[in-house]
Amino acid sequence: MAKRDATAESQLPLRSARKEIIDRPTWKPYFQEFKQRGARSAEEYKRLLRDAGFVLRRFEFVTEEVTHPSADALKGCARSTWHRYTDRIPAKKRDAFLDEVVQRCIELHSPDREGRIRVRMSILEVEATVASK
Repeated sequence: MAKRDATAESQLPLRSARKEIIDRPTWKPYFQEFKQRGARSAEEYKRLLRDAGFVLRRFEFVTEEVTHPSADALKGCARSTWHRYTDRIPAKKRDAFLDEVVQRCIELHSPDREGRIRVRMSILEVEATVASK
């Protein structure tokens, strides 16, 4: 089994944008008692995987630059991975929230000449098998 899990560790413009937008008066009520947390440590992830019955073969964080061809692509990535944030917001308002975050990210980190948005991410790569009982 191979598993790739993006963490927020190196997404500085995107993470900064998200934090700023969450603190705006429009969105702040949805995040009362919400604790922003960083990525778990490598040891925490290893323990969780072992406790779930996996035998680790390979385990490493790899920093990559991920290129999104457009603001819409970046928004789509956020929509599919940020459930812990977007689930707190009524469904009808989620697109507006994501639009604000993406726009702020672009203000913090301009797209290249072709309009692509590059975001550095730390990816957890795991190869593991299910332990036999």
